[in-house]
Amino acid sequence: GYEISMGTLTVTVVAPPERLTAAASSSVVISREGSVATAKNISAMLTADEVAAMFNEDCVILDASGNKVTSGYVGTGFKAVHYSASGSVDDELVIIVTADVNGDGLANGKDIVKMRKAVENGADVGYAEAADVNGDFVIDSADASKILEYYAALSTGQKPPW
Repeated sequence: GYEISMGTLTVTVVAPPERLTAAASSSVVISREGSVATAKNISAMLTADEVAAMFNEDCVILDASGNKVTSGYVGTGFKAVHYSASGSVDDELVIIVTADVNGDGLANGKDIVKMRKAVENGADVGYAEAADVNGDFVIDSADASKILEYYAALSTGQKPPW
């Protein structure tokens, strides 16, 4: 942790423990670099129960407004949250759904429109990562093409091409 001394007052800040880890059977990649911890490599069109099962610990999936997700798909910007026995948040990961740039849990043309706006105006953490589908750290037409490929595969019941 960190220790801050102010005259006779000493405050010790301890970083929260990392509780959420990816299940061995899942493809989730957890990143704790920077100020926001993320869970990446999550497919579109998954329910909260399906996403929660990707972690070794019990967790609750919250939408971007902080409400528990009980139906529909999990989207980029949602959170996987682990609570302590006392009910406080122990760990929290921002979910990044591959190709879901607008946070609705799908990968489709709406994401390409949002991607264009993100390029022009900037994007929040997570949304930009969801838009960089090919992982080259540049959001461009190659990513838009990948989103269309991803959507085509998902909409026909196939596994996405990556």
